[in-house]
Amino acid sequence: MPESTPTTQSREDHPPLDVFAAAHLLDSLWNSSAKAVAPDAIEWRCNTWGSGRGAADWLETATFDVVTAALDLHSWRNRGGRDELVVAVPLERAVRVVRLIERLEKHEPEAWPWCDVDVEDPVGLAAEVLGLSPAEVAANDQLMEALRLL
Repeated sequence: MPESTPTTQSREDHPPLDVFAAAHLLDSLWNSSAKAVAPDAIEWRCNTWGSGRGAADWLETATFDVVTAALDLHSWRNRGGRDELVVAVPLERAVRVVRLIERLEKHEPEAWPWCDVDVEDPVGLAAEVLGLSPAEVAANDQLMEALRLL
C-alpha cells in the first residue's frame, strides 16, 4: 500500500501480536516508550519525568494509571533513570491493553465523559467505556482514584 493511501484499519483490527509488534505498537503511543523484555513480556514506560512516584501531571499519566488499575497490571518506578512509571504488559494481554487505550484516547483525560459533573452515573459510564461492570469499577479503589471518581 503506498504511504499516501489512508488506512481505516484501527489498532484493534490487528491479528494477534508477537512481542515485538506489541512493543512497537505501545512505543508508538503519545508519551510512551516500550520494549520487548522477554518472549512474552513488554515494558511500557511513561516518558514523563517523575511519573513513577506520582509527581507528574495527571493529564500525562492518566491513561497509564487507568490501564494499570483496570487490567491489574504490575507497575514500578525506574529509580535509576528519570523516575518514570513502568508497566509490565504480558503479551497475552497486549491486545486488550491497546483496545482499552483506544477507548480512552477518544477524549483527553480532562474531557473523559465520566468527569462531567452533570453525569448521573459516572461509575456506570466509566465502566461502559472500560468494558467492565460497574461493580468491578466501584470495587477497585485504585481504578476509582485513577478515574478521578474518589
